[in-house]
Amino acid sequence: MCWGTANGERVVSSWNARLLVVYAAGDGPPRELWRLEGLRVEASPLPFGNILVMGSKGVSKYSSDGRQLWEAEVIWNGKKRYPLDADRLPSGNIRVLFSNVFKPGPQYADTAVEIDERGDVVTEIPYEPRKKLLASLPNGNSLFRIEESNGNIGKRIVESNSTGDVVWSYTSEFFISSAQRLPNGDTLIASFGIQAIRYDGTVAWEFRPPVICEHIYRY
Repeated sequence: MCWGTANGERVVSSWNARLLVVYAAGDGPPRELWRLEGLRVEASPLPFGNILVMGSKGVSKYSSDGRQLWEAEVIWNGKKRYPLDADRLPSGNIRVLFSNVFKPGPQYADTAVEIDERGDVVTEIPYEPRKKLLASLPNGNSLFRIEESNGNIGKRIVESNSTGDVVWSYTSEFFISSAQRLPNGDTLIASFGIQAIRYDGTVAWEFRPPVICEHIYRY
């Protein structure tokens, strides 16, 4: 996974390689700033260039220069849980996905909880297996990628409300690796290229770079 922070640093992480590397902003040859090694980790962007990291030690927040700002274990039903994915909610709390029967990979998550920065669980969040959390929206809804097994694996995204009802969906011709709701209501997706999708499902604009886009973020 590769993406950029709000400050322009480039973040590269690999679950299987047990590695996260942060490179300096700017053009030219990559210049490494810091790294985490030896842990299965995923990462996602936070405001002000900070980085949310989830792995075997729990959930933690790092500054773009590598300082750990906080770390919290995830305890659910009396047991420590291994976070498989996480993102920041509009409230500032963190939504964490994990598997009750441990399997190594975000696709195996079956439970979602909301935690604060102390790691205390605020509430359990409705979650269905075969969904990949892509983004939390300011209105409290969430964007998920649907991991269907009918030949459309990862090609459909849905917007669900707090009770799990689907209020919007879009199906792409290609696998959708990431999505973000833009201020004007369009949804930005990485699906082979980059597309902005209107709420009625039409394409507002698209860009097809010479390489496959896996993750995109607009700040």
